[in-house]
Order: sequence, then structure tokens, then C-alpha cells
Amino acid sequence: MPQESEPIGEGLRELIRRFDELARGREPRPRVYLVGAGSFLLQGLISRETADLDFICDEAGKLFENQILAGGLHSHRVRSGLVCMPEGWRERSRELHDLGTRNIQVFIPDIHDRVLDKVARGLVTDWQDVASVLASPPPGFSGDTLAERARSLIRKPTSTVFDAVEFREGFERLRELAGELKIDVPPLQD
Repeated sequence: MPQESEPIGEGLRELIRRFDELARGREPRPRVYLVGAGSFLLQGLISRETADLDFICDEAGKLFENQILAGGLHSHRVRSGLVCMPEGWRERSRELHDLGTRNIQVFIPDIHDRVLDKVARGLVTDWQDVASVLASPPPGFSGDTLAERARSLIRKPTSTVFDAVEFREGFERLRELAGELKIDVPPLQD
């Protein structure tokens, strides 16, 4: 965990700077996709701390694996086949230009894709993150987009661990939570 005196997210930024140093001289520049709570934290969408920075990097993932900071914050390489985001998530990802990196490109998937990944995983901390996003959705957040992408994920799962039955149950839970916050999310219809 980051030191108590550090602002939330500073440890994550330090890990990204370390990735950048490790990638010096690599061509093409590795593309690092931030997934999990760290991506929400860097955008200011959640305020809880996280013990790790989950990332996907096909070009140089092993290089960035298991980086550990003094406070215990560490990097965690996620295999592409374990992420439960709808097809096309990489193309919808947005590059973060405010991290000061020169040797890597850092991307975050679209908020809708990341929320659906959290719903598919369904851990307590995932639901805390979903609730935080729904309580204060970023500009452009749409219940219609969530439902459309959820249908796409069910039709064509992108993960080797995706469970359609559990996902449908989780999506209904998301709809209830969104309804309480006056966000309309259409039902999944086959």
C-alpha cells in the first residue's frame, strides 16, 4: 500500500514511471493497458487504495511484472484472456498523456468496458468500484452503452474465465444499483 503521507494514486504513478524506465530503448514503444482499480484511481473515479496495478502489455509484459515499491504496492500482469471486456476494448481505449512517459504508451479502456469487467469478476472490491462510478459517473457514461456492450460480451466472450450465468446475475445487480441512483440501464435481451 502507498505510504499514508502519499496522495492516493502517487504510488501508481511511481510504478508507471518505473515501467517507463525499464522500457528505455525498446522499439516500438510498448503499449500498457491499465485495468482494475488502479485505472479508476488514476482517473479519480474511486478513492480507495489498491495494493497493485493491474496491467496488460503484450509486447513487454514480463519486463514490468512483479515490480514492488517500498510501501508494498506492486505491479500485476493480467493475461488478455482473463479480462472480461467486450470485443474491441483495445480500440476504444484512451491514451493517457499526463503521466510523463516517453518510452511506453499508457492506455485505459473505456469506462463502460472496465465496469463490465468488474461486474464479471464480482468481488466485493469490484462492486465497491462499480458503486463509486455509478454514484458519480464520468461525462459520457451511458446505461444504454453498458447494456449494448454487455450483450456483445455475452454473444462473444473475450475471456477464458467468463461465466454468462454469473454475469447476467451481476448485470441485474448493476441495473438495480444504477436504478437507485437514477441511472437507466436497459435489461439484457437476447
